[in-house]
Amino acid sequence: MRLDTQVQPQDVEEALRLFRVSTMAAQAVDRRDLAGGGEAIDRAERFLRQRLAIGTVVNQQRLLEEAAGQGHNAMVLAKALHIMAMRGELQERNQGRLLRRVK
Repeated sequence: MRLDTQVQPQDVEEALRLFRVSTMAAQAVDRRDLAGGGEAIDRAERFLRQRLAIGTVVNQQRLLEEAAGQGHNAMVLAKALHIMAMRGELQERNQGRLLRRVK
């Protein structure tokens, strides 16, 4: 890659190649984490339910760091948090920085 005021055809081709490579890498990570029928998500949800008592408010970043220290994948945890929020088990506050367990 190079920095120039004019875009050349090879620049466009390189950008498309980088996009394809990064997209495929992200897709591969997603598939690997969700292999086994969502077992990783179930494990993450169990961790979250054990860690958060009903009515507890916690900082999401600290919760993710604690979970990562125990071997949980951050992407899987984010998906589990989203699923639990959609079910109404968690509420996000302060633009998602704080989490409150409702159910």
